Amino acid sequence: MTKSGILNKNFYYLFSLFILLLPGCEREVSNTTLTATCPPNLSVELLTKVVPSNSINLPLPTIVTNCENGDFTYTNNLPDSIQAGIYNVDYYISNKCGNKDTCFFQLTVTWDYRKPYLGIYVGNQHCDYSSIPNTDSIITVQVTLGETPNKVNVDGDEIIIDSTGHFPNPSCCGYRWYYLQFFPDSVHVFKDFGSLGSLAQCHFYGRKQ
Repeated sequence: MTKSGILNKNFYYLFSLFILLLPGCEREVSNTTLTATCPPNLSVELLTKVVPSNSINLPLPTIVTNCENGDFTYTNNLPDSIQAGIYNVDYYISNKCGNKDTCFFQLTVTWDYRKPYLGIYVGNQHCDYSSIPNTDSIITVQVTLGETPNKVNVDGDEIIIDSTGHFPNPSCCGYRWYYLQFFPDSVHVFKDFGSLGSLAQCHFYGRKQ
């Protein structure tokens, strides 16, 4: 037999042996799985107009897996800061077995611009009457939420306030008018009150307690 014939015969023998041994040498295929279920839709109310998104305590998805390694990696697509609006929160989940899954839920964010101005203000009220001398007094003014989303209640008078702390429409409450500006810790109110022909003008400067 020629040399080349011997080589061909040996190659055929080795190849046949490789084929016979191949099933026993296969790498085991991973049968692990991962399933993620996101929490139900969530609504949160902010204390300020804009907050860092990582300050929101978001619930995590529920994970079902048969991977023996229990470590998971969670990421979501929220921007660095959020304000009032609706966000679709997408969760991306993976484990160390190489499994991945995604799920999402809706986050509704609200902010009531009136709330920073609520509270009790104590300060000086100066009133100028047409028939009697000026009077000065220290009084307390309480500011609470009004019954509609754009109103506050100032000592019993419900008046419109905008997000800048001003009243876009100063006319209010019969013969009473307010020109008001709130600050984070203080307030200035000017009002006319009384009856026609006998008006009093008052200024109040107070600081929140």
